[in-house]
Amino acid sequence: MTQCATPPRYDLDKVYYWDFITFSVENRLFRVPKYRLISDSEYFASKYALDTASGDCGSQDEYATVEKPQLDAVKLDDASADEFQSFLKAVYPMVIQGELTLSKDEWLSVLKLSTKWFFNDLRKMAIEKFTVLNLSPVEKIQLGKEYCIEGWLLAGYRELAMRYEPITVEEAQMIGLKEAIQLNPIRERWIRQDYPNRSRPTVISPPKKPEPAIARSPSPSICSRSPSPCMPKPRMPEPSISRPLISPHGGFINQLVHATFDEDFRLIRNTQSQYRTAEEKEEDKRHAECVKEEERLRALEDQEEKKLADLMLELEQQRKKLGELKPVDDCRTMV
Repeated sequence: MTQCATPPRYDLDKVYYWDFITFSVENRLFRVPKYRLISDSEYFASKYALDTASGDCGSQDEYATVEKPQLDAVKLDDASADEFQSFLKAVYPMVIQGELTLSKDEWLSVLKLSTKWFFNDLRKMAIEKFTVLNLSPVEKIQLGKEYCIEGWLLAGYRELAMRYEPITVEEAQMIGLKEAIQLNPIRERWIRQDYPNRSRPTVISPPKKPEPAIARSPSPSICSRSPSPCMPKPRMPEPSISRPLISPHGGFINQLVHATFDEDFRLIRNTQSQYRTAEEKEEDKRHAECVKEEERLRALEDQEEKKLADLMLELEQQRKKLGELKPVDDCRTMV
């Protein structure tokens, strides 16, 4: 009788034996490793039960085709297929070396989904990528409000306030008519008070036509002589050109913007703790430990100072007692 050979036993590597997961977004299937989606966002892993979903683990269905009805996929209803593809490009980059390059729309999708799903490290990277792009003030205001980015919201309002050109109707509709009206007093105060020399461009009136000369008797006069063709014609002053206002006193505008739109900034600040990255949380932890240690050392210092003050007080009392005993000793010596 032929004996079947015992199959060898394999140990699964703890680091590089990955479980895969399939997502269904708008009837498009995506298949990726689970490890980054679980480790980078507890919220996303909990919402879609990724930490409890069983992986393929090398089963026969690992390379199942899309025609199989038993294909188990996690359905995402809060993102489009193109947005999720851009998001996965940032989570699982296809390049090993070099900087990840995505288009502006792709980075916007990354920012949107990382903010919604609390992939905070990815959100921070998307914000850094957007910062170097040439965003208009209106875009900064819109994106700052939608994705809770205080720096963009402040920069957008400040640039509109310090810009010489007025806010257009289209810009007012995009940032909100109420916000545009609230921004006008800041603009007027900046232009009239903080930059009085740049109030309005100088308007040059056209030159007047020369009046006809009155016939007089000829006399040798300098004024009556015809101008020499070699004499230069008087130059008309050029009208001033409108330029953007740039001043080192932007902090004053920042204060006005914060005071005017205090509710918006307060709402953003209340949400910032949710978007702290792992590195920032660790830094906060170290800072809290340093503050606690400083408080402990300060308390010890206060205790030592109190002990020293008590010793000084006790020493002063002993000196007073010694001073009271000296006259009695002198009297005994005389007797």
